[in-house]
Amino acid sequence: EAAEALVAVMPTLAVLVNVSGASNVAFEGIAFKHATWLRPSEPDGYVEQQSGQGPVGADPRNADCDADFFWSYKPPGNVAVHSARNVSFLHCEFSRLGGTGLDLTSATDCVVDGCYFHDISGAA
Repeated sequence: EAAEALVAVMPTLAVLVNVSGASNVAFEGIAFKHATWLRPSEPDGYVEQQSGQGPVGADPRNADCDADFFWSYKPPGNVAVHSARNVSFLHCEFSRLGGTGLDLTSATDCVVDGCYFHDISGAA
């Protein structure tokens, strides 16, 4: 009996697809897999809390308290859609992702239908 081959995957990209300012784009039946997110290894790290936002440096309004941060950083989308219109994701798979699976920011008339989100470090 032949031994199965061992497959190792080392994600190096944080953003697999970046759709910015586009319109009338459709993704159908695509598997978006294996992306990373390196921010937890950076100096500010990542302090998880319910909203998914993270701290960015100390708040200068309160110089006496090292624990007072700006809570303005959100994890990036491994598939990012910004300032776009009519972008569709139909029957796609989002898996083994390190940040947020799909980020729709300032995007209008977008459709996500029949997609499967799993094994994502952050949120779908």
